Amino acid sequence: MPLPSGVRWEILEKLSDTIFLVQADYSKKLPLLEKEFTTLISSVMLWQQMSVGYQRCLQAQLDGAPQGDNEKQLNVVEVCERCLRYSQLQIFEYLQACYEVDAVLWQQLHALYYFTEELGIQAQEIRDDHSLHLIVCSV
Repeated sequence: MPLPSGVRWEILEKLSDTIFLVQADYSKKLPLLEKEFTTLISSVMLWQQMSVGYQRCLQAQLDGAPQGDNEKQLNVVEVCERCLRYSQLQIFEYLQACYEVDAVLWQQLHALYYFTEELGIQAQEIRDDHSLHLIVCSV
């Protein structure tokens, strides 16, 4: 049986002060301070460099470049997943900070996904050991 509206109202009113207090402690007012903005940009650049590194691996794989004697053969599906992951993390950093995402990042993400579609690998499942949930996901 649902709560009567009056009871629900009383509960919500009693909780509201506490909820606003907690939200104030965890919400960052915009704009970010210079140091916080620098941290945001540094995080985005870190993810960007990871994405670029994996894109270079992918390009070398596609070009047929030798990978070295002791290195495992790169899996194109895994490399594409990493490229997509680190592109997504760049976007996530901006969204988490409530900043507008540069259109170039969206275009990059879409171009990478389109590339996986062109290869026909967009639905292939891989084990994502770097995910917080350790789930099996598709590219």
